[in-house]
Amino acid sequence: MAFGPWMNILREAVARQRKHAPFFAWFDRSPAGKGIAEAGAVRSLLESMRRNERFEYSHVQATGEEWPDCEAHNASGLLVAFEVTELVDASALSHAKDARPWSDDEFVSGLESLLSQKDQRSFHGGRYAEVVLVIHTDEFYLDAGRASALLTGRRFALRHRNLTQAFLLFSCSPLAGVCPYIEVGLAA
Repeated sequence: MAFGPWMNILREAVARQRKHAPFFAWFDRSPAGKGIAEAGAVRSLLESMRRNERFEYSHVQATGEEWPDCEAHNASGLLVAFEVTELVDASALSHAKDARPWSDDEFVSGLESLLSQKDQRSFHGGRYAEVVLVIHTDEFYLDAGRASALLTGRRFALRHRNLTQAFLLFSCSPLAGVCPYIEVGLAA
């Protein structure tokens, strides 16, 4: 049968698919596969930004490096670093538990922890005009409306001030046809 090898590949991919919060997950966690997933998350953000008439970045490429995950160009043509990370319930991932509601405090402290962790990195001696953090999530009980209400007016203080912008990116909304996002306020 001609479909035999392809069916085996598809079965293998489905078997490796993560059960909890899978939208941004890529089954191939090799360096090349990781780059595809990370660049895909950044491209999803930029597509959503374009829907909102924001054309700040273009030409996204995975770096294949530990840091940053991707590079792009800003509207002035300058190089921008993109780091990609995930806001996810680690216990649901590791124990294959069902999704559970996040308290407001869990959400805010989880976001604050990721911002602090990623802000600690230096960026190759100032090679980049901007450093943007994309935090994606596919948590069932975290939605853009609730998150926006919790983050309105909030500014996160960063000790090292290496990050210039941060975005929280949600899995695709069938109603909008794109991934909703929130720009996370960073204190100056």
